[in-house]
Amino acid sequence: MLCPRTNTSLEPLLIGGITVFTSAQGGVFLITAKFLSLARHS
Repeated sequence: MLCPRTNTSLEPLLIGGITVFTSAQGGVFLITAKFLSLARHS
């Protein structure tokens, strides 16, 4: 997966059972479907 702004690789990071993707520049991204799934269960 690539950062949409810088086109650099994103690294997966597991936080509380949720995978987010981080960039070397400090960006944090999550997959929209995963976010919506979490919102429905809260």
